[in-house]
Amino acid sequence: VPSSELLNAFLKGKEKLYSSQIIELKFREKVYGWRNQEIYIKFKNGRIYHAPIWVDNFYRLFTNNYILRDSCYACRFSSMERQGDITIGDFWNLKNVNEAFEDKLGVSSVIINSEKGEKVFETLKNKFDIIECSLNEINQKNLNSPSPKPYHYEEFQRMIEKKGFEYCLKKYGSMKMLEKIRRVLSPVKQRLKAMLRH
Repeated sequence: VPSSELLNAFLKGKEKLYSSQIIELKFREKVYGWRNQEIYIKFKNGRIYHAPIWVDNFYRLFTNNYILRDSCYACRFSSMERQGDITIGDFWNLKNVNEAFEDKLGVSSVIINSEKGEKVFETLKNKFDIIECSLNEINQKNLNSPSPKPYHYEEFQRMIEKKGFEYCLKKYGSMKMLEKIRRVLSPVKQRLKAMLRH
């Protein structure tokens, strides 16, 4: 999750920009599906701000690990040696495992870590659509190690102190030209791939 201090700074900046109080915030709005998530903010004056997570500067800082909470960089639970009976999380690799099982709102992975967890799961599993996978197929970075700090993390922290958060939002969160070009060309690439398959 993002640093609460920097999230508050971002939201106050939006309230100032829109001259209105925020009355609703959806950090991962999935109206267009989980692969096209948006940040959604509604203001008291009726105005709405929304942007895809790869466009919004704050969200880009978040996904690039600049503004996580300190505990995320040193999480002692980022290990396959799980503490609980059941682990539930996002199934990021689903497309590579079983694309037909994908859902617009996302699919969860469930890892059974103990006999107790298995008993609980057995009583509930008929309420869900389930496919069985290996641990390798479900595995992801944060099940093995804490979130890494980006290369420019220390510089980013110094610049927040020196020039403020709004400056850093633009400097470190803005899309670079090469990425903008890649984003524009990506749909064309996908269409070409689809045409070649058929």
